[in-house]
Amino acid sequence: MKFPSRTSVNPGGRPKGAHPIRRAALVGAFNRAVAPHTEELMQRAVAQALAGDNQALTGLLTIIGQAMHTSASAPAGQPAAATAA
Repeated sequence: MKFPSRTSVNPGGRPKGAHPIRRAALVGAFNRAVAPHTEELMQRAVAQALAGDNQALTGLLTIIGQAMHTSASAPAGQPAAATAA
């Protein structure tokens, strides 16, 4: 079904008092939940990639690429994590 042009699909809009989820709060909650399990998750991802899981391999390569990009932008003599804060 195609909607008519210039017609709102939500004419009432967002209800008063409703607030959108703040990205920083969502990212913080995710990091607090996942951080204690980072090493185990990475070991599983590596094992799956070595077993032939292309999605796991792609995810690992993405993480490695981001880490390399972050470390390349770090000042000399400082670890990349020190500049991320």
